[in-house]
Amino acid sequence: MNKTTSIPARPAGKDSPWPLIRLGDVTRTSSGGTPSRSVVAYYQGNICWAKIEDLTRSGMWLQHTEERITEAAVEGTNAKVFPARTVFIAMYGSIGATSITAVPMSCNQAILGCECNPDLYPEFLYYWVCLNRDALLRRGRGGTQANLNAKIVNDLRIPYPLLSEQKRIADVLQKQMAAVDKARTATQARLAAVKALPAAFLRQVFPQPGQPLPDGWRWVRLGDFADTTSGTTPSRSNPEYYGGNIPWVKTGELRDECIDQAEEHVTRLALEECSLSLLPPDTLLIAMYGQGQTRGRTGLLRIYATTNQACFAVLPNETEFSPSYLQAWFRLNYQRIRTETESRGGNQPNLNGQILQNMMVPLPPLAEQGRIAGLLHEQMATVDKARAAAEEELNTINALPAALLRRAFNGEI
Repeated sequence: MNKTTSIPARPAGKDSPWPLIRLGDVTRTSSGGTPSRSVVAYYQGNICWAKIEDLTRSGMWLQHTEERITEAAVEGTNAKVFPARTVFIAMYGSIGATSITAVPMSCNQAILGCECNPDLYPEFLYYWVCLNRDALLRRGRGGTQANLNAKIVNDLRIPYPLLSEQKRIADVLQKQMAAVDKARTATQARLAAVKALPAAFLRQVFPQPGQPLPDGWRWVRLGDFADTTSGTTPSRSNPEYYGGNIPWVKTGELRDECIDQAEEHVTRLALEECSLSLLPPDTLLIAMYGQGQTRGRTGLLRIYATTNQACFAVLPNETEFSPSYLQAWFRLNYQRIRTETESRGGNQPNLNGQILQNMMVPLPPLAEQGRIAGLLHEQMATVDKARAAAEEELNTINALPAALLRRAFNGEI
């Protein structure tokens, strides 16, 4: 590795005011190794041994690792110890993930250690790698899992201002990134508070467990005041069933909101031959099963549609209940319903029509249902507006680091 600033450098690139230099000419690079797992004693030492997971969760400075190895592991295997302030770059998996070692440490073979010469500031290199991570991903080679190698990294051309300028740029970026992190944390906290509001609003309008019902309210079995049904999935092997103009809703589309469109459509033939019911607007859909958090989610139809068999449909009855009120009650009881079905056991706990029909629902007079539904609609609209604003702000904040890095390496700070 060269030790002076006399290394030949190419002229400045189109977007850089400084000369460009081959990374391998100003660093000493090598990858790590994995001591044999069969020797348990190798992993009972005090030398930090980094994996890619350590890089992705550490940020700029890597000080602690999940695992540690012994000196015997280093001496008896292809592992090595890099000095503090080595820039680690992930070559597999999370290609381009990077950190600077805060202490001497080792790493596995998926990480390339770049020891900077005295005229290359590690923090400057770190920020340059962050800026160029997408480019590193594109350079990754291989089959199903692309990867980098030392040659690819060494052949990269990096801006090469004087060391004093590198330090100044890195210091400015460090302050800017700290401000971004602070703003991100504050916005994430505000977004979390906004997301918690719907549950709080729902708790305010419904009686809590153990509380008596208000005057005029009554507990009623769902199946006693509403007609219910479910759908089916037309055979995928018959192309004449799909591609029509009848919306066909699946449980993944139930997000506790109104539904005015569907991802898939079926034909009139499917409706006639597959025992599908065309459901009217104001039908409340409840997911009986599905991936992740789907079970127990709801959707309120604003269109005529049909569904698959995992959707439980509560047909509207304007003389008995408000569909919006009923949806709000199911939203409030989402976690309780999931917990109760999980206690039934099985690999995939499911709801079913009988369970849902037997649920006891607190029903106030119809006018009060409408008042509650209207109040909640206004409150949820306010929440949606606040959430959208916070999410937009968070997206803006998350885009700032890349913009700041581009400005820095274009010589604009």
